[in-house]
Amino acid sequence: MFGAVGFLCLAVAAFAYSWWASPRGESGQARLGLWCGIVVVVGFVGGAALAQSAAGVTLLWLSVLAGLLWLALACAHLYTVVPHPLIAQRSPPES
Repeated sequence: MFGAVGFLCLAVAAFAYSWWASPRGESGQARLGLWCGIVVVVGFVGGAALAQSAAGVTLLWLSVLAGLLWLALACAHLYTVVPHPLIAQRSPPES
């Protein structure tokens, strides 16, 4: 049960990231979030339905890998967007 909640939260976070990146003009990041969210949901539901077969285990692993891929790439992207937490070390705004 907790695994289902975790996968659902991961997919919702990917969809929210996609929604956030889209109006910023970052279509590649928006598509990445959307596709990884879809793969996480479909892979988890399909893997849970076929859990007794090798295809089900493969779908679950695909879901895990898509979720971790999205998480790593979203964190790397956000690292470039979010200002430094220490005000003294922030870059001056571009004019």
